[in-house]
Amino acid sequence: MSIIAKDDSLQIEKLELGAFGTNTYLVVCKATGDSVVVDAPAEAGRILEGLKGTNPRYILITHSHFDHLGALSELQSRLIIPVAAHPLDAGGLPVATELLLNDGDTVSFGNIQIKVLHTPGHTPESLCFLAGRYLISMTL
Repeated sequence: MSIIAKDDSLQIEKLELGAFGTNTYLVVCKATGDSVVVDAPAEAGRILEGLKGTNPRYILITHSHFDHLGALSELQSRLIIPVAAHPLDAGGLPVATELLLNDGDTVSFGNIQIKVLHTPGHTPESLCFLAGRYLISMTL
């Protein structure tokens, strides 16, 4: 795990997981310890280890390709937190999507607000997330 961004309000950590080295991002509010997970490609245990000492609030999905979802079912069942994705992805995920994300929406946790950016291209439903001044994408 590596810290890729850090300021007075948040910290973003990256893990490269699974056979493809797919990125998972953990965004942590420094004031409250609340956190979100962006994508769950594989190795749920490593993601859970990275979340220790935080209060996970959401799992955000950038898009529904298999290499971004391999640990989603296990992670969601162990954390019991909402999964959030674009409406076009909602029916294709291995778990229920509790929060549908559209362009311009915000996801709040702790003192952090993440802005949702619909960025079709890689897939029609691709999302990026703007956390403070940091852009989180599937290829950050």
